[in-house]
Amino acid sequence: MSEVEKIKSRVQALLKMTEANGCSEAEALNATRLAGRLMDQFQLSAKDLFKEDLTCIEKAFPVSIVNRPSYDGCMSALAAYCDLKIWFSKGQNTSSYKVFGYKHDIDLFEYLFDIIKRAFETESSTFKRSVAYLNSNSKKTSTTSFQRGMSSSLYNKLVSMKEERNKEEHEIKTPDGNFSTQNTTALVVMKQENVRNEFSKYCSENGMFFRSVRRVVRKFNSNAFNMGKEAGNKVSLSRGIGNVNINLIG
Repeated sequence: MSEVEKIKSRVQALLKMTEANGCSEAEALNATRLAGRLMDQFQLSAKDLFKEDLTCIEKAFPVSIVNRPSYDGCMSALAAYCDLKIWFSKGQNTSSYKVFGYKHDIDLFEYLFDIIKRAFETESSTFKRSVAYLNSNSKKTSTTSFQRGMSSSLYNKLVSMKEERNKEEHEIKTPDGNFSTQNTTALVVMKQENVRNEFSKYCSENGMFFRSVRRVVRKFNSNAFNMGKEAGNKVSLSRGIGNVNINLIG
């Protein structure tokens, strides 16, 4: 293996250190920083690294129609955080959220989606034992309002996480201040453009068309909604595998 191929392999290994692969968000960001530094140092472009690794896939996540409203409020933000396209597919017997993008991003989506589902189940069960729920005039309205409050909090949390990550990706510098972010930014832009282009082709090939559905809330319990927001604020959407040491060349 030539020296250039060795550098490419090292950069590719760094870029595989993602949250979906078990790293914390901080570790994944640090690995991206180091990869960008190597790319600058050895004048590698995004296309040099990912000529064969631009395949997008689709994956379905079955859900109950009954539970769908409780998740809907934060699903678009979750997909955006993971750089995926998402839509809801309603069938006669089964319904599901479907996502489209890179496999490692879908793995991250699956991990976070599982956290959110379990959080809704746990917190909703706790809410149904509360005085506010037991004294409410409509148990169904209270539960729905509580879950909408949770969705609202999680939506805002995911949007903030995405904004913070984007900000950090554009402000990466080495201790001496000489690190350019050009190649790191190019990786992000290339991935997003590829997902958009591949999704457009996927929809065309499968004759897929989308329509927006507006949900009208006729009954609402503000106290339950605020309790749901508090519950959503407590949900942790991060994980880590400990410290990771990476040796750079030069």
